[in-house]
Amino acid sequence: MNKGILISLVLLAGISANRQQPTAEQIYDRMRKAYTTAQTYQDAGTVTTWYTDKGDKEPNHTTSLNFETAFVRSANRFKFRYEQSKSVMFTNRKTCYLVVSDGKSTRMLKSQHKDRSATHEPSLGAALTAISEGSGTAARKIPGMLLSEPIKASWDPKKLQSVKLIGKATQDGQPCYQLEAVVWGKKKAQLWIDQQTYLIRRIDEDYQSPTVSTRTSITYQPAVNKSVKDEALAFKEEYCD
Repeated sequence: MNKGILISLVLLAGISANRQQPTAEQIYDRMRKAYTTAQTYQDAGTVTTWYTDKGDKEPNHTTSLNFETAFVRSANRFKFRYEQSKSVMFTNRKTCYLVVSDGKSTRMLKSQHKDRSATHEPSLGAALTAISEGSGTAARKIPGMLLSEPIKASWDPKKLQSVKLIGKATQDGQPCYQLEAVVWGKKKAQLWIDQQTYLIRRIDEDYQSPTVSTRTSITYQPAVNKSVKDEALAFKEEYCD
């Protein structure tokens, strides 16, 4: 084969590969757009946090909770629910929060062991702010991109800085782009972005205090622009039984 033709083919192959491989900025922009333009959204996921005392090599304590989200943009309807079970003196004690908005009002159900209360909240953003820390920040992350209302707690993925592509990985069997970004200061997070839908399938972040280090991993099973049943958006106390 002519040497000139061979070089041209190699160059074309490189150009084609670059076109197929989006940059970190392109992935990040498409990820944000996937949420801001989503007409409907649902997910179910888990937040797991490992705590390691200073000087130790292995975690001393682990917590885990489950959550779910449902959203319909045209009707301005939204639901977020999380629950966490803890074993205290051989008794399972469950904490559950349910936040539902119909576009006009927001209600919150709080259920802890035998105590239960249902309240009307001043706004959806205020309700999600109130439960953000308890939910392991899951009430902030995706809702912060779906909704126009501010949620004044933690951070959401639309505010990341210095985003870079660090590789590819698989999450729940789905090929993903793996991004790393700065949350604030020196704190960093890694995101697994689905290569087809550009939805987030996992977020990992680390935090170091003077006495303990934590690693939190949030996993998602998301669905976008699919039919959402009324039941998935309803305020029902049995959802926290």
